[in-house]
Amino acid sequence: MSGMPYVRDARDVRRVLRLVERGTMPSTVTARHLVANGIPQDDADCVRELLESLEFVTAAGVPTSVWVGYRESDDRSSVLAEALRTAYGPLLDAADDDARARVIAQVGDVRPEDVPSVLSTFTALCELSDDGTDSPVAATARQRRAVVSHISRLLQTSIAEFETARVCLQHDLTRPAIVSAWNSLAALAFAHLADDDFAILRTSGRRAGLGADELMRRVDGAELIELLVVAERVGGDDRVVLERLLAERDECAHPVPPAPDRDQTAAYLNAVLAQASQLTEHPLAHHGPGDVSDA
Repeated sequence: MSGMPYVRDARDVRRVLRLVERGTMPSTVTARHLVANGIPQDDADCVRELLESLEFVTAAGVPTSVWVGYRESDDRSSVLAEALRTAYGPLLDAADDDARARVIAQVGDVRPEDVPSVLSTFTALCELSDDGTDSPVAATARQRRAVVSHISRLLQTSIAEFETARVCLQHDLTRPAIVSAWNSLAALAFAHLADDDFAILRTSGRRAGLGADELMRRVDGAELIELLVVAERVGGDDRVVLERLLAERDECAHPVPPAPDRDQTAAYLNAVLAQASQLTEHPLAHHGPGDVSDA
């Protein structure tokens, strides 16, 4: 066969390698065999070709020493890394996904519309062959997983903080309602600044080596707004609104009377929702801009 292999669903990479690892080794690997063992029918032929390109099976579908080596090895990631070099050698020196996509288009012998599938298949294999080395592909895969984890946690925090704000409003706890609403918006903002391991937050040498949590603690509200503007997540009008919301939050963070009334607090929560909708299609956006005073 020719061309760089790909599967239609990158999850099938993990599925077929689990089959190699745990299933009974067949005399011949066919698409029918793969379907019978959990590979979706519409991807079985592609998965079969992937196994051949990785030299797990011969052109006739007979399992090879690579199949056996992966199945029996205590270091499967190394076996898979070697198979990757066989099937995707030209991609291993590319610096990033854009460069790899260009290589695939030039030498991959695939249709242009299949380039993303080749790239996602390659990335899935790289993640499974990550043996802790400092190769560009392994480092990219580790960083991508870390960023996704941070974004997921920040979105969960955003939802939880806004729910806290709503509950506080229901009980006329206006100060904590406003503080929690701002915390919700801040978490959402950080999620939108997480690209490239929060590179935009690393504005000095002292910040370069900080972990994500400590890095975010170093960024105050005013700087966060500035970073959103620099990253073109908000415009000038939104900046004015955000600065007003921050000032109101700062007032409520200190026990100095008078406290905002219920209507003022409800208006604040609505303003936070409006700003959230500017950042993302986050589920919170479906609450705005309707009145939450009766929440």
